[in-house]
Amino acid sequence: MKKTVVICGANVIGAAAAQALAEAGWNAALLDADLTKAQDAVKDLPGALPLCCDPLSERSVKDAVKEAAEHFGGLNALVWADLSMRRAPLSEVDGNVLAASLNRNAIACLNAAKAAAPYLAAAGGGRIVNLSSVHSHVADGFHMEYAVSTSAINAITRELAVSYWKDNIQVNTVSTCFVDGLFDDALDMDQRQKPEQISLLGRRVTGADVAKTIRFLVTCKTKCVNGSEVRADAGYLTTQYRVGDPPFTKI
Repeated sequence: MKKTVVICGANVIGAAAAQALAEAGWNAALLDADLTKAQDAVKDLPGALPLCCDPLSERSVKDAVKEAAEHFGGLNALVWADLSMRRAPLSEVDGNVLAASLNRNAIACLNAAKAAAPYLAAAGGGRIVNLSSVHSHVADGFHMEYAVSTSAINAITRELAVSYWKDNIQVNTVSTCFVDGLFDDALDMDQRQKPEQISLLGRRVTGADVAKTIRFLVTCKTKCVNGSEVRADAGYLTTQYRVGDPPFTKI
């Protein structure tokens, strides 16, 4: 029987992850608040299941995960790739704004994991992969909300790994830099930088690049990677702190 993955978020990373895992022989259910977006993302994947899901509603997430598990006859993995980012100076950030970002990114991630865990346990175990960001490690004065909420995702991943290991569920995080097409150019400071200042690839990281890392964590045989953060940033943090290079281009 083919294994099944539920992917939350029909953005460039979520769509690429669905494609990468389908190529590895997995069934894929793609969840997004915009059903048309989810349908478009999997239109070339035979048997893929697009579902409408409100990431801010615990009930909606739980119902969508249940529908996917029942449709495919089980669930073996969950990929949380549904992140939202806003670029703003600190003067525009207050407690309410920060709470909204935590709810949209971190709490939604937690709710998805809790919805999927019973199905993964029933299948004898599985994998959960959460998407995070290198902004959880650096500061630039414009991404307070995103930095805090993705740092929370890293912490949630560790706690989930400890809570679920007895059910043979491994939980890890993939942290990315700015991925080509993931956010609008207005949010993307790195579009103004030379490729060699962005990563050791000499180009921008793509959704397909990150998807291969996600696929590795979903399909690898090792039990030793658990509660870990894997940086799929192609050396972004390394290149940002080379001697003589500024962390960000001044605009």
